[in-house]
Amino acid sequence: MKATAEFFARYTTAANVLAVWNVSSEHGYITDSCCQPCDESPRAPDDGFILNCGYDQPGHMLAHLYGDRALLNRTSTGDAPGRNILRANQSAYLPPGVNLSAAQLQAASYVYVPSRCAALPRAQLTAKCRVHVNYHGCGGGGPGVVETAGYREHAEANDLIVLFPQAAAGPGNPNGCWDWTGLTGSEFDTRSGAQISTVVRMVNDLANAIEWPSASTHASSRN
Repeated sequence: MKATAEFFARYTTAANVLAVWNVSSEHGYITDSCCQPCDESPRAPDDGFILNCGYDQPGHMLAHLYGDRALLNRTSTGDAPGRNILRANQSAYLPPGVNLSAAQLQAASYVYVPSRCAALPRAQLTAKCRVHVNYHGCGGGGPGVVETAGYREHAEANDLIVLFPQAAAGPGNPNGCWDWTGLTGSEFDTRSGAQISTVVRMVNDLANAIEWPSASTHASSRN
């Protein structure tokens, strides 16, 4: 982690890097409300490798990234309902000539849409509500992070849509990690990379990418 902080410091100012050294955690997502004890090695990724360390990592991270301490505010889990966790059609946003297998991506992403944002006409969705993208860790895909890592409580309180894109296992990548070594092509870490460009395309058309439930307020008449 210290090497990671030093890496980021080479490309930006020190004020842009938030490093927290007083949380004695194993490797995983850090929360103050769920799931395993902080000092335990995470079990299988059923819960997304989430560790209860008494530290609100999502809130502090969001507040730092956006320079807005209001993002430390959050609702209770009950006020950030599971019905607001939707899917987005990730497969529709692959770059031309690339399939899911080659990109090592799942067909769908998860997205948390806060209640006030869901009530907006689709055309106003991303104009009125900010969008944050959260990448899962190796082996940590699926709904665990979405449901229990603490992001949806902050999202609900701050009208922040959170997109959770989903990587897939593939050759050389049995744990479904995001590509950090070039397995999906030499441009993997650029804007032209299959995974990065798919996520960007999805963000830019998010209102249409989301698979709205039929009973949603976003009926076709509201487009």
